[in-house]
Amino acid sequence: MEMYLLFFLLSCSNINGAFSDLSKPMIVRENGEITLNCSIKDHEEVAWYRLSSDQLTLLISAQKTRTVKSLPVYYNTDKNRFILKADNEIHTAMFTIRNLKEDDLGLYFCGITAEPAQMHFGRATRLMFEDKKEETTATQIPQAVEVNTDEVTKCERVLMFGGVGVAAVLLLLTTLVACTVIRHKRPSGEI
Repeated sequence: MEMYLLFFLLSCSNINGAFSDLSKPMIVRENGEITLNCSIKDHEEVAWYRLSSDQLTLLISAQKTRTVKSLPVYYNTDKNRFILKADNEIHTAMFTIRNLKEDDLGLYFCGITAEPAQMHFGRATRLMFEDKKEETTATQIPQAVEVNTDEVTKCERVLMFGGVGVAAVLLLLTTLVACTVIRHKRPSGEI
């Protein structure tokens, strides 16, 4: 078991690498705008957080009203640039960041609550500026390009194969222990 933990820690020791595998990258342009969606069906509150430079910051949050279908914002760190709206049925919250700047780069998490003391986070979205070199050669790049990351990540592979390896080692050790116990419990005359 200790060997498995050591293997897991060595393979996933880089926190930034682990986050990059678990995030969905979005290529954006400086001074552009991006809209990130979050499913809020059957949830009362929504909040968007940014993780950058090892600091998690609450950017904007809202709570559904019970009488009228609306999603009023009750906390916003930058009212000029951060906008949170919902679709007509209040099933999707759309978080828009206008006039993107260097400080906006990082991992974005949508948090939703169904109960007052619990917040659930979805998959992170990583905002990255396109390379300045690419900007001169590819002028027809849209404001945001979504990259497909539906394949198995490195950490997922490590967990899958590590789990299979641990199961195989445990089976082998259990068999050896059982054989040793059986051998020592037999009378010396039996074969």
